[in-house]
Amino acid sequence: MKRKVLYLFAVSLLLFSSCSASRIAAEEETATQAWNDLLSSYRDEATAARAVVERLRVIAPAEHLVAATIEQAAREMEQGCRQANPHDSRTVQTLDRWHRVLEVQHRSLAKRTYEYREMGEDAILSGTIRRFEEARETTAASRDRYHAAALAYNRALRTFPESVLNNMFLKKKSLVLLSSDRNTNSGAGAR
Repeated sequence: MKRKVLYLFAVSLLLFSSCSASRIAAEEETATQAWNDLLSSYRDEATAARAVVERLRVIAPAEHLVAATIEQAAREMEQGCRQANPHDSRTVQTLDRWHRVLEVQHRSLAKRTYEYREMGEDAILSGTIRRFEEARETTAASRDRYHAAALAYNRALRTFPESVLNNMFLKKKSLVLLSSDRNTNSGAGAR
């Protein structure tokens, strides 16, 4: 009788672990794809920002401070993408911080193009600013997708029976969550 109970327990444990492993793997694949999309969006945003800087230096050299800030943010974002790791809170938060710097500078630039007619009338600058804005919007959507995928992955690691499998065998780490105005979690799942 004891052998039958032990056998049933072993079989049920194997069934639970196989279902758990496949759920964790599926959530991890989704999160990895979302992370790669986010990095690609960050790179596109940095490229668009550099194009704005180049044009801004041509038609509005007095705006050198804005141009320098945008250029530094773009450079740091590109460098951060090269060494990014979704399990490392420092790199994720650094990328997010430079993204936010670009958002602020974009708002400042939009205000300036409205105030200074010669900047607003330059078709090339208007086009590069539009591409920069589109890149920012794409990045925001990618951030939201990554945040949702990271939440789902972290939940999969922490719920029963996946948590048992992960703690005993897989030892997978949680992904860092991005902070935002809508998402008040500032990376608490990072460790």
